[in-house]
Amino acid sequence: MHPFQVFIVALLLLHLADSQLVEDGYYVSGKTKSECGHVAVFCKNGIKTPVQSGYYSIGSKDESTRSSERICDRGHYCVGGRKFKCDEGLIGSTLGLSSPDCSQ
Repeated sequence: MHPFQVFIVALLLLHLADSQLVEDGYYVSGKTKSECGHVAVFCKNGIKTPVQSGYYSIGSKDESTRSSERICDRGHYCVGGRKFKCDEGLIGSTLGLSSPDCSQ
């Protein structure tokens, strides 16, 4: 392996080791550890990730330290990392809905 390749691999391994030391719900930017921030993102292994459309964030009662995401349940729709119940008369029979229209 070329010395430059060894250097790059070593840097990647150091970054991976640093991020593994950060508890869930927090991310690392440079050498600074911060709370994830809000329900529209989650932080796992020191990396901040946006919550997908049709999913909501989980992993902590504190909205600023979420650590994972879960697909939206039937009878609900999910927007911005939050889960909402479908309005009365709407079924929402599909997992992962992201619109309040749900289904009738």
